[in-house]
Amino acid sequence: MSPRGGALLEMAPAATVTPSQGANGHGVNGNGVARDQSLRLRLDFKISYVVPEKKSGSGPREILKDVRGCLRPGRLTAILGPSGTGKTSCLSILTGQRAAGVQGRVLVNGEERSPASYRNYCVLIAQEMSLLNALTARETLRIAADLKLPSNKHSCQQRDDVVADIARTLGLEACLDTSVAHLSGGEKKRLSIGIELVTNPPIMFFDEPTSGLDSVSSLQVVSHLRTLALEGRTVAVVLHQPSSRLFRLFDDVIVLGGGRSLYCGAVSEAASTFSAAGFTCPTFYNIADYVVEVASGEHGTEMDALYKAIDADVQPALEAVEDVRSGEAGEADALVRPRGVALDVEGAAPPCCSGYPVSFWVQFAVLFKRSLVVSWRDMNMAWLRLAVHLIVGLILGFLYQDVGNEASKISGNVACIFFFVLFLFFSNALPTVLTFPLEAAVFFREYSNNWYSMPAYYLSKVLADFPYLIVNPTVFVLVAYYMTDQPTQDLRPVLVWFVCVLIVFTAHAYGLLFGAAMGMQLAVFFVPASTIPLVLFSGFFLHIPDIPSLLRWLSYVSNFRYGFEGLAVAIYGMDRKPMNCAIPYCHWRRPSKILEDVGMLHSNYWTDVTGLLVWLLCLHVGLLITLKVKVILSRR
Repeated sequence: MSPRGGALLEMAPAATVTPSQGANGHGVNGNGVARDQSLRLRLDFKISYVVPEKKSGSGPREILKDVRGCLRPGRLTAILGPSGTGKTSCLSILTGQRAAGVQGRVLVNGEERSPASYRNYCVLIAQEMSLLNALTARETLRIAADLKLPSNKHSCQQRDDVVADIARTLGLEACLDTSVAHLSGGEKKRLSIGIELVTNPPIMFFDEPTSGLDSVSSLQVVSHLRTLALEGRTVAVVLHQPSSRLFRLFDDVIVLGGGRSLYCGAVSEAASTFSAAGFTCPTFYNIADYVVEVASGEHGTEMDALYKAIDADVQPALEAVEDVRSGEAGEADALVRPRGVALDVEGAAPPCCSGYPVSFWVQFAVLFKRSLVVSWRDMNMAWLRLAVHLIVGLILGFLYQDVGNEASKISGNVACIFFFVLFLFFSNALPTVLTFPLEAAVFFREYSNNWYSMPAYYLSKVLADFPYLIVNPTVFVLVAYYMTDQPTQDLRPVLVWFVCVLIVFTAHAYGLLFGAAMGMQLAVFFVPASTIPLVLFSGFFLHIPDIPSLLRWLSYVSNFRYGFEGLAVAIYGMDRKPMNCAIPYCHWRRPSKILEDVGMLHSNYWTDVTGLLVWLLCLHVGLLITLKVKVILSRR
């Protein structure tokens, strides 16, 4: 190391840190559950990041310019710098969550790998980590344990012990049974850390974990992070204006300015290094504030001396590590490979055959149970939707009372049938728009950290809504169908109910797709706006044979046509007997005449059912594709 005390990248192994002993002498967890403390990973990196040219015409923007540094196990590292200097981008690249526009290399214990290859061994806790407010702290930790600890290796009791140990380590024992919505800011921060501690990851990154906290809570959070580092983990933290007392808890610091590295080394030697470069920190002045001011250019822009210090210390160290990797420095090999560490990080803790910690069906079971719990504890909207279906069914029943078997009131009954379609679609599509945007941040975090597969999440969310999707239309049909005196022969009520349920399922998928693709505000507008053309080609406002031949094909892609036609055929088709007539002559006394006049005489009920099923399939395939695209875009 140079006399300046700059980038501490010496080629000696990190000092051995003895993990804190639990009650049973099995490391920090104290319960005998395998939580590997021997996997100590050191990261040396040299990376650049360029944002591609945007459609607005602005050229590519270089965010990081050959940022170099070292993160060592057993040491707590702070990453400082002014806003917009690329601190968060650096963490995203090191965790493998951002790859587009990235150049450079990341060395893990001397082996060059892409960040994505060790994604299972590092976690990024974002500044604002989204959690499900309906769950308690205990349930949040237990769900993380169920998804991240294989059931064939960890019993139910062992997972409970892991949860209890994490709560004890992070000081969450008093609030385990408190819902997330009622936790304080510091408790939420510690809970977000605890979620990722379930698998004892060897590398942990934190993006401004003290943001929004008072000085006491900030000190508690950073103290817990220091404890995690002392247990052998590699811990790096992005900070914004740390106090001097807080800054003293850190071992190393990386300073970024203008997208470049200004310093990488021990906290205790930062002042002397900056002083040697011509930036002397005043006496009794917080060194953390001063180096950020230097990086911002407040004390001059001549930083060549700092750049030379980085080049003198970091570049030779990186080259030495690369020589070890290529086999050109055989004796130094033992120095950069801590003894007992499996160099192949991809195989150090192999996941199950699916590539995830637990199997698909375990993922689905845990996520399905979680969705049910969240829905059950937020029943206000569910009860409101049920009440609306009941009330509207009663209003419709009183308004169209006894028109279903009266030939002189056919026009009113046809309008009643079409109202079935409109109400069931819009009353279920618009509320569903909120489903994905409210949980998007939770999904992106958990999926990016390799908790579960996308099909498992998707299937659990869809099936968890099944009770509401069946109960609501059933209540509506039972009330409205019988109050309007619709036919009850030949299983017609069952056929009508089945089409109504398919309409609700289609509306549910429609809302999910638009909510996932556009977000809440745009989806609330585009759901009704996009359905207007489909309504026009439903066959109600203009009969199918009367639609101009140039546009008639649009009726075949209208889900409203299949819903309306399926209900009409179920009520008036299938050789229904003549209806009652309260006046001397009724033109539509024969139900077949009604279908003939509206162009549905040769329509088939099961063809309409198939049309709705095809719509449903296409919407769900589109939803899966949308979620996948959203995940890809979130990593850029």
